[in-house]
Amino acid sequence: MTRFVTKLAAGAATLALAALPGAATAQQQAVDEETGPVAYANAAALKVGEKGGSVISETQRSPLSPGTSRLAQSRTTVPGTDDERAAAGPYYEIGLGKHHVAATLKDTNVPTAVARADYALRDLARKNDPTVLEFQGAKSEVTCPAPGSLTGTTSAEKLWVRHGGKLVSVKLPSGNEPLTLRDLPLGPPRDVPDAAAGERVTSDVTISRISSYDDLLRQEQWRSGDVTVAAGWQVEIVTHVPKAVKPTKVTDAPESPEAKSDDTAAPETSGTTETSETTGAGEESGTASTGRTDPATEQTKHTEHTEDTGDVEDVVTRIVLGGVSCSLPQDFVAAAGGDGRSGPAVPVKIPAGDGPGQAATPWGAGLLGAGVLFGGAAVLVARRRRPGPGAE
Repeated sequence: MTRFVTKLAAGAATLALAALPGAATAQQQAVDEETGPVAYANAAALKVGEKGGSVISETQRSPLSPGTSRLAQSRTTVPGTDDERAAAGPYYEIGLGKHHVAATLKDTNVPTAVARADYALRDLARKNDPTVLEFQGAKSEVTCPAPGSLTGTTSAEKLWVRHGGKLVSVKLPSGNEPLTLRDLPLGPPRDVPDAAAGERVTSDVTISRISSYDDLLRQEQWRSGDVTVAAGWQVEIVTHVPKAVKPTKVTDAPESPEAKSDDTAAPETSGTTETSETTGAGEESGTASTGRTDPATEQTKHTEHTEDTGDVEDVVTRIVLGGVSCSLPQDFVAAAGGDGRSGPAVPVKIPAGDGPGQAATPWGAGLLGAGVLFGGAAVLVARRRRPGPGAE
């Protein structure tokens, strides 16, 4: 009976250790959080203008020990909350569909990141057909096996754009060359003051692949390293918003009674004179003059009229879809003995927005495993201390 209990306790201990996250790699030293190998993955981010609001979805960071951090499937749109919509505006929405956004540290300490999704850019001001642009099967991926062999790729199966009232397939950009699509039926992400009511609003959209870490939209905690590679799709939208036409009253100089007299000769003038002109905005452009002129000689009819003034305001929005990066210190050497596996799932993320990042720690599973382990040991000790038959 004692032998059976011993085996039971040993089995419980083995089960408990297997349940602990990262137990198989417990002997491997964690990488340095500030300077070690690291990877990041983000689903979508957007920024309105140079000084406008921005929204960056939760960014996954590779764990300090072998493992993978993945974005939850509950994130389906960006913006996705009232606060995010208040920051970026109420009209743009990026649908993610089913996605796989993950940052990994392999058991060789090699960082990798990937973002796969079907991205749909919607203009919610368009009630019936809000989707204006859609990536099908988009994928961005980076791998950093050594300082001299960093790789980053950005691809998609198809690109769809609204044209003529329906979504049509267009050719993807080639290599690092951008693709520009003009006059798309896409309005601004938020209301523009003094916009002309009822006027047609269009946007020029430029799509390109990210090739630089600086092109990413990222939180402050998202860092680079001695060597860094980045990937993802970049969409720049320039929306042309006609401004409302404003009436402007223009009053010319009054007639001078002296000018009507035939007995008054105008004095001679030297040089030339250019009179003021009214610009399209109803402002004087200034007067350039040489020589001297009697004001009585510059006469025009007294009139009062209005001039229509209008302008176009360009609203620039930048979107990054599937932004990923990985970085290494210059002296990095992959750990020996590993087989390239990613290890357990370890959620480590930078929250959406610009708040401080917090790494989730799997204490629950650890304490549960310890409870099973110590519980099994207690059963064993109690059994061994139980006196046998006939013992006093």
